[in-house]
Amino acid sequence: MLTACATTLQEGSEKILLVNFKPSEKMCEFLGQVSASEGGLIFGEFMSNRKIKEGAHNQLKNSALKMGGNTVYVERSFNDLKHLTPVTLNQTNIAYIYLCTF
Repeated sequence: MLTACATTLQEGSEKILLVNFKPSEKMCEFLGQVSASEGGLIFGEFMSNRKIKEGAHNQLKNSALKMGGNTVYVERSFNDLKHLTPVTLNQTNIAYIYLCTF
């Protein structure tokens, strides 16, 4: 039986904050834009919706850690394969990485 696993967090990435609002420029420094995609035509069939979403979010957190950020503003999430099937096979996120002082 074929199974697929979601992207896992790198050590330290569990501290990265995901938000759905643009962080304040007074408290946060913009570091860059990233995208993340989990699932796909092959492996998406064998992953739950929760695992697909979790894997995409983990990719964003891992990217933020590499860039020296601590906050990820997820601007947009979408399933670019939705025209092929009614089930979620893929999630893509467009996000921005910030270093914030809280």
